[in-house]
Amino acid sequence: METQLDDIRHHWDDGTASLAAVRELASIDLDAAWSEAAADALAELIVTGADPGAREAAVIALAENDEGAATTALYRMFDRHDDHGSAGRLLAHFTGEDAPTTEELIASLPEIGNFLAVLTSAALGERGAAAVPAVHAAFRALPFPARDDADHWWRDESTKYRLMYALKRAGAAAAPATPTLLAVLEDEEIHRDTRHQAEAALQAIGLPETADTIAAEVRRRADLVVHGKDDETEGFSLLLEVLLGMPPAALAASREVGPALKAVRRRFGDGIRTYEEHGESREYTVHEIRLADLIEEKIAERIKK
Repeated sequence: METQLDDIRHHWDDGTASLAAVRELASIDLDAAWSEAAADALAELIVTGADPGAREAAVIALAENDEGAATTALYRMFDRHDDHGSAGRLLAHFTGEDAPTTEELIASLPEIGNFLAVLTSAALGERGAAAVPAVHAAFRALPFPARDDADHWWRDESTKYRLMYALKRAGAAAAPATPTLLAVLEDEEIHRDTRHQAEAALQAIGLPETADTIAAEVRRRADLVVHGKDDETEGFSLLLEVLLGMPPAALAASREVGPALKAVRRRFGDGIRTYEEHGESREYTVHEIRLADLIEEKIAERIKK
């Protein structure tokens, strides 16, 4: 047992050795004392293993004993590796369906558990531009704005999350969904994880045009305040945080980011505020100005390279 675990832990860069160790480990009837150690080793291989085949074998082995741990490891694996086809192969293994249509995959998302959901969403993302129109249409068909008193609120929010994960995995091909993703950021009744997934999807699209769209909205809101209209002044921080997570190349190529950051500075002035504490005057930097500084630093670093 120790040998198999050592092979899994220490041969992450050797596909043949790690794959053989996973298969041997899967054939052993583990007792409770070893199950946790085996699960940890398999999860680490899923995330850090160099060989796609070994990672997929580890997912299969781990899911048989701890589906929740396998789900977490899958998200980490897909964030780290661009294994085109892994999600589809694993989904076929667990469902027995070799060639489901895009529409069938989308239709399954509201009802399946988290483990199959991450595989299904990632498999949709692997289909890229071919699947984006159907995924986007299904996304737009869900309730916007969300209603947290609706009977199916949680199911709808989970489905939105899963569809946006598919868009995230599709990357730049999901650019047509940008306006819908921005609408999610504006929805006050939406679940925080759903909003976070919208942010991640926008950053994964990562095009200069995406940065342009977001930056133009930042500038519009800042200018409303400067011109005495303050009814749409919220959301600066969130939009700036989305921009900050965009690829440096997209920020540097954007025509709108620079003017947007200037507008933020007009809105917040020098960005320095003071407060009293224990009789002493202290200073702090307004969060939006700090975000603007970080975006400018990111662009400057990109230009230097």
